Amino acid sequence: MKIVLKSLLVMILGLTPLYAKECSNEEIIKLVNAGYDKNKIDSLCENSSAVQQADTKEVSQTAPSEIDSWFFRFGIGAVAISYPDEVQFIVDNLEALNYVERTKLAIDMGFYFPVNRNYMLGFNINGHADNFRNTLTNAETNINVYNYALSNIYFFDEVEDGFFARGDIGFTKAIIDATNTTEAVSDTGLGLAIGAGYCFNLNVVSLQTELLFTNYSIEGETVNSTQLLFSVLF
Repeated sequence: MKIVLKSLLVMILGLTPLYAKECSNEEIIKLVNAGYDKNKIDSLCENSSAVQQADTKEVSQTAPSEIDSWFFRFGIGAVAISYPDEVQFIVDNLEALNYVERTKLAIDMGFYFPVNRNYMLGFNINGHADNFRNTLTNAETNINVYNYALSNIYFFDEVEDGFFARGDIGFTKAIIDATNTTEAVSDTGLGLAIGAGYCFNLNVVSLQTELLFTNYSIEGETVNSTQLLFSVLF
């Protein structure tokens, strides 16, 4: 008799999951998340038409957006530059002359490759161009500093979207070019950069605004800059 009772209990317990009932969307979503296929859910829930709706809803909510395999980034912006004391003294005096025009521009561009949904690694060229022009003679002097760097960008939401932080390390050079003189190129130094900004994802391209602090060590001297960059990422 005990054997018969055990068999009946096993049969009852085994058939219980086969009983179809009215399921809420939340219950259906839980079944979808648990890995049940549509046929299994149909056998458990009478309202099978809601299964497809819940399945579609769940996919639309959880399916990650696609991230491109690589990106090109180009940006320009305003820059404030701090030179070594001797150079800074000359620069300040030149800028004080009313017939001398000074133009400063920050430049930033590179190729990046997503490592995961939050982090990009790439090769970047960052620097600034500092131009002095004598409006009386049209003579010009250019001080250009470039950093060829390994660049890291971390997005707090995901690549191409929201707030991000950036850090670069690389090799830097200064190039001084003046009218009627031979171009002078410095020895290679060490360049560091750290910054943060925000990225607006427009689907086709992304727009970034960023504040970047650089430190370029060249031939025992240091050139610092603060850059306000506006970039396109695509």
